[in-house]
Amino acid sequence: MNEVEIMKALSTLIEPKLKWNIVSLNLIKKFVFQEGTVHLEIHLVTHNTEEINQFRKQCIEVLQPFGFPVELQIANVHIATHGISGVKEVILVGSGKGGVGKSTIAVNLAKAIANMGKKVGLMDADIYGPSIPMMLGINQQPEVLPDEYLLPVEAHNLQVMSLGLLVPPGKAIAWRGQLASGTIVQFIEKTFWNDLDYLVIDLPPGTGDIQLTIAHKIRAKGIVIVATPQHVVLGDVHRALDLYQEREIPVLSIVENMSGLICENCGHLNQPFGTLQAEFTSEVPHYMTLPLDTDISRTSDAGIPISAENSEHPISQAFQELATHIVSHSSNEIEEKSLMN
Repeated sequence: MNEVEIMKALSTLIEPKLKWNIVSLNLIKKFVFQEGTVHLEIHLVTHNTEEINQFRKQCIEVLQPFGFPVELQIANVHIATHGISGVKEVILVGSGKGGVGKSTIAVNLAKAIANMGKKVGLMDADIYGPSIPMMLGINQQPEVLPDEYLLPVEAHNLQVMSLGLLVPPGKAIAWRGQLASGTIVQFIEKTFWNDLDYLVIDLPPGTGDIQLTIAHKIRAKGIVIVATPQHVVLGDVHRALDLYQEREIPVLSIVENMSGLICENCGHLNQPFGTLQAEFTSEVPHYMTLPLDTDISRTSDAGIPISAENSEHPISQAFQELATHIVSHSSNEIEEKSLMN
């Protein structure tokens, strides 16, 4: 059986209500070839009996040329239940101030988790400086579905949504306070995330209305806080820690970005600003330092995360170690809950 050809054939089937192919919408929930029979389970948004029967007929016709018997189950899915509720774990990436490389960390962390075989989405919630589209090399607008839902854009095996995909490049978004925070939460919830294992949300810098609202409205597994090594940043990091600890959102890691420069000739790490690691050893379960590296800048500008370009690069391996820590943290919690039950 040629699974690739069968999936290609199934991608010609259109969900009757959303008017979009069922493969892109991730509506094929089971696809198994067993004892000479193709077992399929497809979820449809439509509740119209005539449309469901017509879809069933089309599905059988599409698969008939392959010569295998088909056992087809069709169930209903409500699009309203597929927003944020279609996501198993939400990981926030934030910072006490801007310019620390927060979006770079978010992009590469999301890709590193995807490299582990997980289904991952990446949400750019930085409304004032949405840079993720450029870092992933995407510029197409997301498709608008019924009930004003948005279909994420696919890039580097990630489901991606960003305000930068909806507004012209360089156009300022002049939102204030509650308007900005309310809109961004609606933006997250009204995206058709397709059964994700993890959704990584790149927050705006600081500890203002948007961060407070997202912390209150969205159940997050934890947050990764990004900082630079200067002591002038110390107060901002403590304020960020305080905000998320008050909201009972665990701090999974602090990433000290641009933590020095490795000499190309001798390999010595030069840290002109020192490091903040000793300040947080007792407060967080994981602390990671990343040096300045021209490859991070080059790949970000080229629209290819370094975690996608070269898995053997030391920076890629550092992101993979961070991803492993986060995934293992989630797995441990699930195991602990099952033991308690």
